[in-house]
Amino acid sequence: MLELTKIASGTWTLADPRNYRGATLAGAGTLQVSGTITTTNFLIVSNTATLGLPGIVRANTVQINSGGTLTGCGAINGNLLNNGTALANCGATLAISGNLTNNGTMELISGSGLSMSRIFVNNGLLDVLTGAQNLPRNLFNYRTVLLATNIVVTSFTKASGVFNLSIQGYGGHSFQLQRTTAVAPTS
Repeated sequence: MLELTKIASGTWTLADPRNYRGATLAGAGTLQVSGTITTTNFLIVSNTATLGLPGIVRANTVQINSGGTLTGCGAINGNLLNNGTALANCGATLAISGNLTNNGTMELISGSGLSMSRIFVNNGLLDVLTGAQNLPRNLFNYRTVLLATNIVVTSFTKASGVFNLSIQGYGGHSFQLQRTTAVAPTS
């Protein structure tokens, strides 16, 4: 059975279609999939590796181990098991056709979204604070979800011409206070 294993640092890019039956292991560095790879087995990202996904992975399961990373807004035609970090920050959509289990950190930021129709189990941190969507359908949440509605004023004071405003901060996010002389009505 043919397998695909990346063991060295640096980036290895797969741009052409690849079809095989064995497992895929990203053991170190970055495995960049810009084309399509198809396997009837698992794609496993080790604790020192990254899977870059502007392309398409067709696999039984893509497994991101603790310390490993998935980046990009491509497609996974199969299940995603995230025990590390999954980061979609490209302003497009990460598409998952199978079930998704998040035991690590999953961030949909910078206007990025998630497209899926199967089961999503969140046992970790799901950050959609600056993503392009609300919570996905079929979400079973057992841990932490950061939504735009989590951004609330915790306190404010005005004394001697000084206005102080406090909001809850979240790692990886910054906020900007803007002002205007006229408030437009919302409709």
